[in-house]
Amino acid sequence: MSESFWLGAGYDHLMQVGETVQYRPLFKIGYDFEQGLSLSHRTRIEMYAQHDRWGNKPDTDYRFDNKIAYAFQTHLVRVHYNNVYHAIGAYSQYYPYSDNAMDHEFRLTLTKYAFQPYFEYKSQGEFKTSRYGRGVANSAFLVGGTYNF
Repeated sequence: MSESFWLGAGYDHLMQVGETVQYRPLFKIGYDFEQGLSLSHRTRIEMYAQHDRWGNKPDTDYRFDNKIAYAFQTHLVRVHYNNVYHAIGAYSQYYPYSDNAMDHEFRLTLTKYAFQPYFEYKSQGEFKTSRYGRGVANSAFLVGGTYNF
């Protein structure tokens, strides 16, 4: 679109033990400001490929990511906050409710070289399970990296 405004589309194919679990098309939009601030949104559709272990038909979930990031001008560091909303489909005809959850992600990325290591904290929201009927929360620390061409 322009140097600052961008659009994107992609696809993730989730497999486990050689079988397709989910089809995940995604769409992104964002704007990069001159002072290092950037805003972006991603919508990912998560379509389950198979019936679950109880024989219920596959459903479709939606993930909405809203990210605000800042790249420091004086240091080779970028920080970002990502707010993730999961709109979860119904589990079965016996559990016709949709349980939604909110995640929060905080990331620090070192941007000096093409390989950029990052450290991230995730606070994952409470998903209800049809079997137990109560929420399950999760927090995680991640260490990873990206490579920019």
